[in-house]
Amino acid sequence: MSVYKYKTTMSCSGCVSKVEKFLNAEKDILKWNVDLNSPDKILTIETEKINPDEIPALLLKAGYKAEKL
Repeated sequence: MSVYKYKTTMSCSGCVSKVEKFLNAEKDILKWNVDLNSPDKILTIETEKINPDEIPALLLKAGYKAEKL
C-alpha cells in the first residue's frame, strides 16, 4: 500500500464535502483524510494502484488544487 500527502486549497468541512464524492468514487483509493487543522490542509490518500499524479486532477474537478508533498 502507498500513502501520498498533498497540500490543498480546501479550508473547511464544506470543502471536504465537495471533494468527498470525487474521492469516494475512485475505486483505487482505499482511504483518505483531510487535516483541516494543518496550515497546509493536508490530504492523505492510501492506495494500492492509483498514480499519485492523478490526485490533483481529481481535486481540480471539485474546484480545489492539490500539490504533492
